[in-house]
Amino acid sequence: MKRFSHLTIFLLVGFSATNGYGQTMHPTFPLLDSRGGNVLKTSRPVHSGQTCGQCHDSRFISENSTKGHATQTEAPKTILNRLKQNSQPSRTLGEPDQDGMNCFLCHLAQPDNGARLQALASGQADWAATATLAASGIVHKSTDGWRFERSAFSDQDELLPDFAQMVDPQNHHCGFCHGQVHMLRSGPVLVEAGVPEQWSTFTTGQVFSPQRINESGINLANKESLSRPWDVHSERLLDCVACHFSINHPAHQQADADKQPGHLAYSPRRLDIKEYLNRPNHLLAGSSMQPSGRIPMRRCEGCHDFNKAHPWLPFRARHKQSLSCETCHIPQLYAPAAASIDLSTDQPRILYRGAENAGDVIHTLTTGYSPIILPRSTGDGVKKLAPFNLITTWKTHEQGQSQPLTGEVQPYSIHHNVAHGAFAVRECRSCHDQHSILSRTMFLSSPRSDAPAELWKGNEVIASGVMIRNQAGFYFTADPHQAGFYILGHSKAAWVQWLGGVVLVLTLIGILLHTALRIRSARKHRTTEEPTQLVFLYEAYERYWHWLQAIVIIGLILTGLTIHAPSRFAWLSFAGAVNLHNVLAALLLFNAFLSLFYHFASGKIRTYLPEPNDFFNQMFSQARYYLSGIFKGEPHPFEKSAQKKLNPLQKITYLVILNVLLPLQVITGILIAGAQIWPRLSQKLGGLGVLVPLHSLLAWFFAAFLILHIYLTTTGHTPLASIKAMISGWEKVALHPKKEN
Repeated sequence: MKRFSHLTIFLLVGFSATNGYGQTMHPTFPLLDSRGGNVLKTSRPVHSGQTCGQCHDSRFISENSTKGHATQTEAPKTILNRLKQNSQPSRTLGEPDQDGMNCFLCHLAQPDNGARLQALASGQADWAATATLAASGIVHKSTDGWRFERSAFSDQDELLPDFAQMVDPQNHHCGFCHGQVHMLRSGPVLVEAGVPEQWSTFTTGQVFSPQRINESGINLANKESLSRPWDVHSERLLDCVACHFSINHPAHQQADADKQPGHLAYSPRRLDIKEYLNRPNHLLAGSSMQPSGRIPMRRCEGCHDFNKAHPWLPFRARHKQSLSCETCHIPQLYAPAAASIDLSTDQPRILYRGAENAGDVIHTLTTGYSPIILPRSTGDGVKKLAPFNLITTWKTHEQGQSQPLTGEVQPYSIHHNVAHGAFAVRECRSCHDQHSILSRTMFLSSPRSDAPAELWKGNEVIASGVMIRNQAGFYFTADPHQAGFYILGHSKAAWVQWLGGVVLVLTLIGILLHTALRIRSARKHRTTEEPTQLVFLYEAYERYWHWLQAIVIIGLILTGLTIHAPSRFAWLSFAGAVNLHNVLAALLLFNAFLSLFYHFASGKIRTYLPEPNDFFNQMFSQARYYLSGIFKGEPHPFEKSAQKKLNPLQKITYLVILNVLLPLQVITGILIAGAQIWPRLSQKLGGLGVLVPLHSLLAWFFAAFLILHIYLTTTGHTPLASIKAMISGWEKVALHPKKEN
């Protein structure tokens, strides 16, 4: 107990007196073997559990540790065989050996990982922890095995203070198992391909280093332009434990909101430092073995304010709901990554993506690769698009049973190699275009006779896409629409385009035929000039309102086309079109409310209401005029006046437009724009996959109506009479002879 009290005091002081490795003033201690004996006397292997257990609860740590269930005792070939189970290193490193956990690997300033791996490969797993101490001066290897340096110990058989210093885990410790780490700015980064121990580099090509990519020793394509660091967080001096911390660390402890009183917004209670040092939980935040209800891994939004970081981005909340930050901030990986692994032979054959020869990144060209974007479930039914690498594993055995050659495709997530600024995806058309990065095609494997390949099955990462097989091999094309995503400018509803196009084309054909018949009739029937009178039809507000609405509607159609098919309007800004579309929509709605108020207040709303008396006969009379009478030079069946500006067909048309088409267009538009505010309401109505096609179809109808409306203005007393009247307010109206009783 006295020793532990000293440990607490030393570490508390050490928090403010650390060296470059995060080293603390650790008390001295003896090295014990698995039986609890001092190794200087027994000459047996060091057991880190017994040694560290003198002050720490090593059983608790082992039972609550990502690494506590396995001890990295498998050779690379066995690890490769585990790829077919899509397991992470923490679960693919074999059964615990005699040594259990190796505390020195993560807490010694400079552990000798090479000596440790050599001991494991030679079948001396019980000496692995001892071999880890090789670079510390505590042990050395002789011809007959490992020997302890007596000069490193005190007269009490404890390590001297200079040899007993333990450190907080640093990035290079994590790199022993998880991926390549190069924290020195001096000395070029050289990627070691085909090293399964460096799991994330092997499976995804992730490299954690502050060095700029163009200063690396890799022969990269367009290397001179890659002035960004391998990972911006590494450049900003962040350690792995900044995000992957111990889940009971007092500095990161968060109270469970479900277990707190409703009135309590913040709880200052923290785990006592003494208790934490006794039982530091080694289940790290974000690990798959982390128990539910504990602190999740610190995500990007835990440190960064999304809105302040992206002031230029339209619909920020919607992007945040649908995309993981990595989707835009990890657009490219610049190290080789496994693409396919053939385990059907004694010697696994690995095909890499991103390099012509992954075994020689200095002399052969390395191109890197773009990850594929797939939906990932984050819980509570929420799905976000995130980057992955796909690895196809070919095998002939499953759980010891022989079977035909089959291929299995598995996704591997990408979280590092984060870019910032100009190196991240900022162009809207990268996603919102016909050739969207969200529907990227990734090469999987070369062809294997008639052997089939199957996609992964799981609920976390959704296999949203289609596998393609041709003579060149297997490919996977992502399709976010299968997972319910609708991307403006990229997603298309073919039936909407077809139906809307048919309506528009039929309208144009009808206008052309009608125009041709009018011209032919005018040449055939020379009509005499009708008597007219000048009538004031439109008040100033009506004229201003009309032309403003016309400009707004045309602007909405043009910006809508830009949003719907951005590749055809490459000279226009997609983000600008979205913002302008929303501004015009708001202006249209505001103008419509003003018009409604004006027409109700003035009583002119009656102009738009059909008269019930003999309305259908009047409507058919108007239709006969357009279809027949106009070609014969007959007078208009209804006299135009300030009180009766619209004929029966116009009244019924405006009634449908103002009461059906326009409200539907406005409502669908608001729901589309408000999907980020009311996501559940949007989903209940079918999501953007229903709302956007309906909105687009209504826009087609509006475009057809606009064209027809403009054409029908030419059917007045003269072709330009109606347009001139909407400018000046006055129109020459043909006099109708009064009917005799």
